[in-house]
Amino acid sequence: MTDFTLGARVAEEAQALFASLDDPLGEGRALRRRGAIAAATDDLAAARSFLEASLSRLHLGSLLADEGVVDAARPALERALAIAVESGDPLANGHVLAALNLAHWKAGDLEAAMQTGNEALLIFRELGHRPTEGTVACRLAAVARGLDHPRAARRYALLAIDAGEQSSTRTTVALGHVNLARLDIDAGDYSVAASHLARGLELIDPDADRWVLVECLETVARLLAATNRTGSGRLLDAA
Repeated sequence: MTDFTLGARVAEEAQALFASLDDPLGEGRALRRRGAIAAATDDLAAARSFLEASLSRLHLGSLLADEGVVDAARPALERALAIAVESGDPLANGHVLAALNLAHWKAGDLEAAMQTGNEALLIFRELGHRPTEGTVACRLAAVARGLDHPRAARRYALLAIDAGEQSSTRTTVALGHVNLARLDIDAGDYSVAASHLARGLELIDPDADRWVLVECLETVARLLAATNRTGSGRLLDAA
């Protein structure tokens, strides 16, 4: 016979231990066990609470990646990926892959960023999760450009714009246009680049979208520099 009471107590003690050790992934595993036990005993409210909490712990690695702490983020996210795969939750799997894509990109490992990003993109497309699909597509556009694959980069940027428009995510649409502008500058198509930047700036709220505005202004500065216009240095300083 299965002793759920004992199992719940052991899992609770394990969660407390991992929390005291500042091990978010271990804590996430323990929370997931507590969720499974609660579900087996028909305590569905508790099961949902534990599972949601476990996913929040597992995604701490994505915060490290976002902050650029890639040496800590990548091994943490690799472990989180194993947990997500074991859980059988495709959405959690996709989110961890997307975080790994970001961590690899920031670490300069573009091949790994491309692989994990495409795996995440496929999951989000299959799930119809358009906002995150657009976010990942934007990153893949930058990764493909870094790998000197401009045609692939353009496809990803266009995919990001489409996903952003479908989900009414204006920042994704704006970044898609910024990515296209960078590719146009690389190709010497300055007038087309200017039109993409104009569209991106139209979509940005300067107060709410500061980081997107910075990306756009940096690209405007590069366009000015490429066309020997004045003001590029001031724009870069302002960004």
